[in-house]
Amino acid sequence: MKFAAISSVLPSEELTNERIVAQVIEESYGTLSSSDCGRLEQAFAYLFSRAGTKVRFVRAEGETARQLTVRAGQAALKAAGMSPDDIELLIYVGVGRGFLEPSTASLFQDQLGLRRATCFDVLDACASWMRAIHIAQAFNRCRLYRRIMILNAEFNFHEFINFRFESLGDLRYNFAKFTVGEAATATILCDTEDDAEYYASFKTWAEFHNLCLLPLPNFREFSGPDLPAQASPFQFYSDSQELLEVGASKLISHFREDEQINRYYPDIVFGHAASDRAGEKVALGCGRSPAIFYQTHSRFANTVSASVPLAMEHAVKEGRLKNGDNIAIAVASAGLTTVWARFRFLT
Repeated sequence: MKFAAISSVLPSEELTNERIVAQVIEESYGTLSSSDCGRLEQAFAYLFSRAGTKVRFVRAEGETARQLTVRAGQAALKAAGMSPDDIELLIYVGVGRGFLEPSTASLFQDQLGLRRATCFDVLDACASWMRAIHIAQAFNRCRLYRRIMILNAEFNFHEFINFRFESLGDLRYNFAKFTVGEAATATILCDTEDDAEYYASFKTWAEFHNLCLLPLPNFREFSGPDLPAQASPFQFYSDSQELLEVGASKLISHFREDEQINRYYPDIVFGHAASDRAGEKVALGCGRSPAIFYQTHSRFANTVSASVPLAMEHAVKEGRLKNGDNIAIAVASAGLTTVWARFRFLT
């Protein structure tokens, strides 16, 4: 498995914590008292500081998810020195999408002119990109598809966020949505005779599935009595404190139980950028130096399934990730899914 290209595109509007808090206070004033608004402002500042959130990029007026994602795909083709006809398989991954049917991959197969490629979607929340890598390397290894593009369009900020608070208690379930940023990424993988020494392990802890939700209108038809009362259609819900604590704990236990991972000493580690503090906790819990964990939350916030490829592209640009480096990937995702992967980065 060789990385022929990793490209990303960020939307142009830089949204600071201060602007978010100002809008929350403006829309909540009247529902909340002035003293409660003051306490809410202080709570936001404390939580943003703990998470390491500073800024996120979101679509400006006139920018669309389609335009930005097509740009990412075209940039990857150019970087790989390929034409659209060279791509044999397109896998679209992640939460961002405009419809449930047909596949979002089919839209971008058309928009990018990938006429020879078959395509499908993969969805496992923030672990979606890593799921697609696992599928792609298997196809590469058996030579069924030799040139594969993995594409995501994580543009979920404006559509699924309500800035109005009814009470201070809303912060527990609403804070995580304000740590989300937007990005599109395109990764092109090719088969190679060189051995990338790829290994990945996935675990699912489904008893925690209700900690992070983005429900559809009919969600109660598919849910049990343990569904949070605060969940509502098309609103991002996350019990972020418990989610991060459980996710980090399960990721650490997953690491300790897998000798293929815990006996491996990578040059660099990439994680799902939900929180820089959570990344440090995982590093220390695994007995590894936080210095080898490449953190991007403070620069881009939580870009969902785009977090790892976005980080990898920037690490390449900065010289932190080079051809032949041994890398590890650690992701904890809604569901709850934990992923550890290891391989040599070949270009």
